[in-house]
Amino acid sequence: DLVVALDSFIHVVPEAHEEVLREAYRVLRPGGWIVFSDIFQREGASSEALKPIYERFDLKSMATVEGFRKHLAAAGFGHFGFEALDACLTEHCDLVPKVLEEKKGSIDLSDAFIEKTARQLENWKSFGPGAVQWGVVKAQKLAKLPMLCRHGASTATAESDNGDAPGSPLSGVPSSSSSGGDSPSPSPAISSSSPSSAASR
Repeated sequence: DLVVALDSFIHVVPEAHEEVLREAYRVLRPGGWIVFSDIFQREGASSEALKPIYERFDLKSMATVEGFRKHLAAAGFGHFGFEALDACLTEHCDLVPKVLEEKKGSIDLSDAFIEKTARQLENWKSFGPGAVQWGVVKAQKLAKLPMLCRHGASTATAESDNGDAPGSPLSGVPSSSSSGGDSPSPSPAISSSSPSSAASR
């Protein structure tokens, strides 16, 4: 019914994102949802602004929200939605150094690692607002419905995007819907708060 990922795609090279989404499509039943939070590159962001972000995750590029929308559509998903939660990214940047400092006595963390992480996150706070955004993406595996001929016999199946799913947690977010009707299952409820395990990123 549901595939969930929390800030996971940022650790996967963008070239592999489509393959991951195809696997999510494979394991979901028709009408099931994929919901994931992540950090996304803003459209048109400069490479100079993105440099500290790339360095943080050892990346050469990052995905955009629009890029994910296209990949999801290509994999067979519809009812795309995105909720921007940029304030949570700032909270993350403030929280991680504090947590690392608190935990360094109980886990093996060098002062050099903590200092490097804090410096990178300060760069995020300086460059990030115009270069990246944090938020939650949702999309639904479209149902396969029978195509009926004139006499009512089922001749084939086709995927149908049946309009906005009821009960969507991302209210006011445009979706890729094209026609009316109810979706096979309601959108799952999601929390807009930042993950508590911020220090693990």
